[in-house]
Amino acid sequence: MCPLGTGGYEGLELANASFRGLTAAAGLSLAEFLIQRLMIDYFYAEKPDCLSTYLEDVMSDLTPNIPEVVAEVRERFERYERALVDKDVEVLDDTFWNSPYTIRLAPAEHGYGFDAIHAHRVRRPPGPGTKESRRRLEILTLGRDFATVNLEYKVRGHDQIGRQSQTWVRFPQGWKVVSAHVSAIAANALS
Repeated sequence: MCPLGTGGYEGLELANASFRGLTAAAGLSLAEFLIQRLMIDYFYAEKPDCLSTYLEDVMSDLTPNIPEVVAEVRERFERYERALVDKDVEVLDDTFWNSPYTIRLAPAEHGYGFDAIHAHRVRRPPGPGTKESRRRLEILTLGRDFATVNLEYKVRGHDQIGRQSQTWVRFPQGWKVVSAHVSAIAANALS
């Protein structure tokens, strides 16, 4: 039996909604909220009759590529791409989640944590970067709060194909990249 009574799941959702409101009012970071949320979830993990219902609802809206959500992510991605060329560090920083858990891996960068990513941004010279032309852009959104963006491009001045992957999450402050990876392979490697 659910510890909140016969309407245990509904009670849990009410508690979660109240908790989200309280954390926002208290100014807690998303990380602090998630830690608290995990504590709630851990408690319910001990109650399998509640957990399955809870998980079904939490994971129920994973509708792929809702048009307006894809448009939001595309706008944020294009804003980021322009900021790379312009070396607009403010926009670049605003694109990534300000967290020690954020990761950006690239040929000349192993950015573990927002501070390391920011330091690389400051050192990087402005200019067109490595992207000569785009080959393929794929945006996948699941529900309204999660997305991946994958870009394949011709590497400037080399016979290589560049690959850029980003994982985006919608936070209370808006869409943020939580993980990113950039790499390149020989153009003929895919033949």
